[in-house]
Amino acid sequence: MRFFIAFLAFAGLGITFVVASSFHYLHQLGCFSSGEPWTQQIEPIAIMVVLFCCPPVVPGIGVACGSPGLFCAGLVYGGMMLADTEVKDEKGDSKKIKEPCTFLLEEIKACLVCRGGWLYCCGPLALRWVPAASKAVSPPASPTAVEMGIPQSEDEPDEQFTLL
Repeated sequence: MRFFIAFLAFAGLGITFVVASSFHYLHQLGCFSSGEPWTQQIEPIAIMVVLFCCPPVVPGIGVACGSPGLFCAGLVYGGMMLADTEVKDEKGDSKKIKEPCTFLLEEIKACLVCRGGWLYCCGPLALRWVPAASKAVSPPASPTAVEMGIPQSEDEPDEQFTLL
C-alpha cells in the first residue's frame, strides 16, 4: 500500500509538471498574447487536445484535471495510512460511520500521533509469493520437493508438509 500511495502522489506531481511545462511552452509561442499562433500552427491546438481531451473518457476532463486528483489521492491515502484508519469492518464491507464529526476528530488525532507510522513506514517488507508446483514427469521424493510443492507419486505416502 505504501508504494501505491507514493505512486499516486509522484504520478500526480509528474503530470502536473508536464501540464506546467506545456503552458510555459504555449506562453513562449505567444498563444496568450495574440491569436496568430492558434491559426498558423497546429502545436497549440494539439497541446490543448492532449491536455484536456486525453484520455477521452469524459470530454474536458483529461490529463490536466486528473493530475491534481492523483496527487491529492496520494496525500489522502498517506494520511489514512499514517492514522491507521480502518475503512472496512470484520466482514470486509464498508464501515458505517454513525457520527462523522467524532470519527473525523478521532482520525485527525490518530494521524497527528502517527499511529500507523511505525507499522507502515518502519515495518518489514514481506513477499507474499508461493511457488507453483513443477510439472516434472518423475519428481524427486525428498522433503525439499514436498516443501516446494512438487507432487509426489502415488506409491509414496504424503508427508506432513503442505504448501499453502
